Amino acid sequence: MRFAAPGCACTRCGHPIDSEQLISYEGATVVDKVQWTTPAQRSQGAAPDGNLIALPAGSRIGKYQIVSVLGQGGFGITYRARDTELDRDVAIKEYLPTSFAARQSDSMVLPHSTQLADDFRWGRDRFLAEAKTLAHLEHATGIVNVYDFLQANGTAYMVMALVPGETLEARLRRDGRLPQPVIERLLYPLLDGLEQVHRAGFLHRDIKPANILIDAQGAPSLIDFGASRMALQDRTQAMTAVYTPGYAAFEQMSAAPQGPWTDIYALAGTLYHCIAGVPPPPALDRMVTDRLVPAVEAGRGSYAPGLLAAIDAGLALKADARPQSIVQWRALFAGAAASPAAMPTDPATRRMDHAPATPRRRAWLWPAIAAVVVLCLAVGGGGYVVLQDRARAERERVELHEKAWAQAKAANTAAAYQDYMNRYPTGSHAAEARQAIATLEQQNKGEEDAWAQARGINTDAGYRAYLDRYPAGRFAADARREVERIEAEAWAQATNANTDGGYQEYLRRYPAGRFVVDARSAAERISRLRTQQPFRDCDHCPQMLAVPRGSFVMGTTPGEEDRVEAPSDSRGASLPQHPVTIGRDFALGRYPVTRGEFAAFVAATGYDAGASCIIVTNGGGYADTQGRNWRNPGFPQTDQHPVVCVSWNDARAYVEWLRKTTGKDYRLPSEAEWEYAARAGTTTARYWGDFAADACRYENVSDKSFVDGLRITKDRNNYFQCSDGYVYTSPVGSFAANPWGFYDMLGNVLQAQSDCHHASYNGAPTDGRSWDDGGDCSKHVVRGGNWAEAAWFARTAARRAGPAGVRVNYAGFRVARGN
Repeated sequence: MRFAAPGCACTRCGHPIDSEQLISYEGATVVDKVQWTTPAQRSQGAAPDGNLIALPAGSRIGKYQIVSVLGQGGFGITYRARDTELDRDVAIKEYLPTSFAARQSDSMVLPHSTQLADDFRWGRDRFLAEAKTLAHLEHATGIVNVYDFLQANGTAYMVMALVPGETLEARLRRDGRLPQPVIERLLYPLLDGLEQVHRAGFLHRDIKPANILIDAQGAPSLIDFGASRMALQDRTQAMTAVYTPGYAAFEQMSAAPQGPWTDIYALAGTLYHCIAGVPPPPALDRMVTDRLVPAVEAGRGSYAPGLLAAIDAGLALKADARPQSIVQWRALFAGAAASPAAMPTDPATRRMDHAPATPRRRAWLWPAIAAVVVLCLAVGGGGYVVLQDRARAERERVELHEKAWAQAKAANTAAAYQDYMNRYPTGSHAAEARQAIATLEQQNKGEEDAWAQARGINTDAGYRAYLDRYPAGRFAADARREVERIEAEAWAQATNANTDGGYQEYLRRYPAGRFVVDARSAAERISRLRTQQPFRDCDHCPQMLAVPRGSFVMGTTPGEEDRVEAPSDSRGASLPQHPVTIGRDFALGRYPVTRGEFAAFVAATGYDAGASCIIVTNGGGYADTQGRNWRNPGFPQTDQHPVVCVSWNDARAYVEWLRKTTGKDYRLPSEAEWEYAARAGTTTARYWGDFAADACRYENVSDKSFVDGLRITKDRNNYFQCSDGYVYTSPVGSFAANPWGFYDMLGNVLQAQSDCHHASYNGAPTDGRSWDDGGDCSKHVVRGGNWAEAAWFARTAARRAGPAGVRVNYAGFRVARGN
């Protein structure tokens, strides 16, 4: 879109605009420096009335940085901004209908109430659709250039070109009537642009000289498209109807249908202003007494007859008497090129007032007008009052009649048309109403079949297909509710997965959906956290990764325990499934704590980690063995292996040391935090899927290497039927990471959690905290597969109890940290 830059004239009075004035998008209102309450408010981006609802200077919207406010109205705010990537100035229109929403202190735009939220989002969708249409027409002549459109701060933005120029209104105030070559230089690009806009299914609905910018080369650009604003105005009574007298067609002030003929009237009124020096009288006044001097009279001798006749055709009061499309209207300008002699230059001839003599009256509007005239002649001056009253009454009657017909057409039901005929049995639209009823009766069967098909498919595409065919159909409200329900389910699925991919899939399916802003924000936050590098808080501290807050479904999926043949005494421990929301970002160890990291703790504190440990023996048995401990677990290890032969109490001592050493909030993870990170947005038994055969590619598990190495002969089928190459522990990070970058989540070593043990999830918290009340706190939850235990336990949801003081040579731990 284009805006007048400094150095042009005021669009209201023609006064020159100095270097600190700009013509705004919203109604071409001058935002003058004296309108700002203080310089501080101006620098903060205050609105012209001092109300600080605009984004302050320096704010960022994607790659755009706000410079100042160009203008504002009840529908939105327009800013001058800088494209920081392309290094150019642009204008940005912000969707902010103040009747529905307001800006919060954090720059977010929120609806005033839940009742207004749907209308606000509906209007935002229309605003984006209008922006998208204009963006596709970027290279069309005669209309604004839209570079980009985006959503942020809970609302939507349209990015437009910012170029020098003046409005046609300012030009007319200065020069009066325009020469025909100048008019033609404006006319044909505007016709071309409007034709493309109409083909795209949009109307401008507010064409006037103030909304036409003329650049230095004399080329016009039509700005301030009002389609989305008018659509929102039509949908609800929360916005005041706005139109410009003289350029607005009669149907814009009533419920009559609008179309290309509406824009044609407005452009014809603008052209009339160019040839007559004044705008046409308002359409409502013309309905009472038409004092319009026809263009063929106003411009005779100065302009081509074809041009003047085409203007008069476009200014017909009855919509169906005007050209119905730009194509039809353009044909009427065919004789306009035969320009007459040069225009008179005497200033007195530049403008002409509408002569009151011989005004034209509309026989089609008021058949009784002749009787009123006779009455006027009989009673003298008093008749003028009678004429006014009768005309006003007749106008109101016609408006009520047309409004009733428009309401019937809008409802488009047999009952609505029948109600119209009951009220106006001899009305001018009675025949149309009867035909409409007959057509609807024929369509009923087809609509019922289409609805049955949509219900059978039960997808948003199916319901949208029904709505495309029957936007005002009997089942339209139900179809819209189903579309909203399915979209809400898709959004819930995205939030439960809480992955960049999940949110991107929602955005792909619903590019203008109700939750687009939230989806983009969540995807950006996750992407930002995902790209963060692992960190350590000290040289010997564990390596940590950030985990974004989010929601997931915790517990065993239906049928999972049957598929993995879990023992009967272990079933139900991970039930019932329940939703959990992790309310804050946190960090989790990238790997289990290593032997080297634990050794640093022992060296620093002199901690005694015991002199015995339960070990796995040849044949698969267990033995509590003296002399076995974290330094000597019964198999060789390096400092890069996960520490084993440590109890829950030992793990707690380690995290307390980390807290004191770093001053950070180190702790053992809750099992909800652990499962959230282990799932990493997945919903299958394991983060790589439900296929046990793939286990050795991802984790160090109890497999053929383990079975053969310890010469196990009993229940060999309880273990994974693959080989990972390790009998005992492996160095941390030897296998693949899960989708969030964590290693050894379902293998290598069992991992202690902070929670006290509970036999099931009945009564479990849903906020992700450690579950410490009501359980057996002599035992704590352990999670994750390992190198020694049966395959059924190497699942994301599997859990069991571990005594707080017991040490085994296949159990270790992983740490968490608050932010």
